[in-house]
Amino acid sequence: MSLSSSFVRITGLVLVVVLAACSSDDDAPSDTSAPQPEAAPARFVDIESATFVVTSPVAGDAELFLVEGRADTAWTRLTFSSGLDNGAEWIPGRRSVIFHSARDGEAATDLDLYLLDVTADFADEETRHMRNADAVRLTDAPGADYLPAIDPEGARVAFVSRRAEGVEVAATSGHVYRLSIPQPYSGGPAASPGEPEGGAGSLPLATRITETPINASLPPAWSPDGRALFFVRRTEEGTELRVIPAAGSSPGSGERLILADVNFNYTPLPSPDGEWLAYTAEGDDAARVVLMRPDGTESRALTQSGRVYVDQWLPDGSTLIVTSWDQEAERTDAMLLSVEDGTLERLFTGVARPSTGVAVRIR
Repeated sequence: MSLSSSFVRITGLVLVVVLAACSSDDDAPSDTSAPQPEAAPARFVDIESATFVVTSPVAGDAELFLVEGRADTAWTRLTFSSGLDNGAEWIPGRRSVIFHSARDGEAATDLDLYLLDVTADFADEETRHMRNADAVRLTDAPGADYLPAIDPEGARVAFVSRRAEGVEVAATSGHVYRLSIPQPYSGGPAASPGEPEGGAGSLPLATRITETPINASLPPAWSPDGRALFFVRRTEEGTELRVIPAAGSSPGSGERLILADVNFNYTPLPSPDGEWLAYTAEGDDAARVVLMRPDGTESRALTQSGRVYVDQWLPDGSTLIVTSWDQEAERTDAMLLSVEDGTLERLFTGVARPSTGVAVRIR
């Protein structure tokens, strides 16, 4: 598989969700013929206490769903836009998510970031459909703002943008930006655009982090201390895993190369203790999950075959949430991957609800 074809494949998984459409009902029907997940082994954290937001296609459209625990039947639809909703990330300390979306009537290439409070009460169908208007817009620039990553303190969001920003930045090049996350109203759970940087009545001001275009639709990731951002840059020779201070004095300041390779390596995600980077290494025969030290040394593959993609670490660092492409069944499953021995266990089956972009919140 060429680099370009691999790039199209992962862009489809992360951005457009090219999967078979499930039922158009608000809660997609369960598939009783699908294998049901077994009880979580003791080495995993208590998944039953987790809350997930996943992306699933409904009538050909990507929407966000809330899943309490690892239930394969109780999914609650969160978004009702006729456009793409994807890439949700939980804000630490809040029951809210930030995601990218092409709202009703907008082109899929004109994505923006939105904040949505995920309440526990969905009283009736009418209330749930009104939640489409509850999403708070965070960006509104020409071009795509997408693939958010939220810092450990829940104060800032980094994202990829293909916005036009003067003559020196092409609208199609792709850069990493950051902005401050609006805080909730003191009188209720809803978030306000506020004026963290942009002034009264304006959207938060986005700051560009990178100087050289990343040429990739691949998400950044924060270091556990919130001081640095890991990201991917595509080059003529292949891909580069890089790290940069999150609050540098100027775009590109302090940027450092970790790994350069002719293969397609992406989604460098630091472990909760900062000791490891997990990333996806994709070639012609497989997409493997690899662990590597943040300085580029001491790497080992956690998976050897199939197509497995890094999504998120669980808080104790023992387990990764990954998405796995089942070629025979033509579906994408959310899986648990043991860091200790590489054991894979299904978390959500993709037969009834093809899922990708899994975000977990441990209560």
